Amino acid sequence: MELVRTLRSLGIGLIAYNPLHAGLLAGALEAVETDAASSDLQQRVQPIRSQLAAYEALCRETGAEPAHVTLAWPLRETSCRLPSSERARSSSC
Repeated sequence: MELVRTLRSLGIGLIAYNPLHAGLLAGALEAVETDAASSDLQQRVQPIRSQLAAYEALCRETGAEPAHVTLAWPLRETSCRLPSSERARSSSC
């Protein structure tokens, strides 16, 4: 959060690179557990399985999809940009 405040004070925008972490933060654990994931995704999930399980449980508790929760923070920040979202929001930067 300090980074965003500093960038904002300097009038610099932030572009979120790969905010869904190539699908890992978009419900990857559920895909792996239902055999709907590629072998590459299965390999990437294994080292962080417990963290993804906790994250996806939090999402279920709030009733939101994991991808929606992941994208909520950068979309809320006016100084943060997601690729292809420039038309959807205007920036103060």
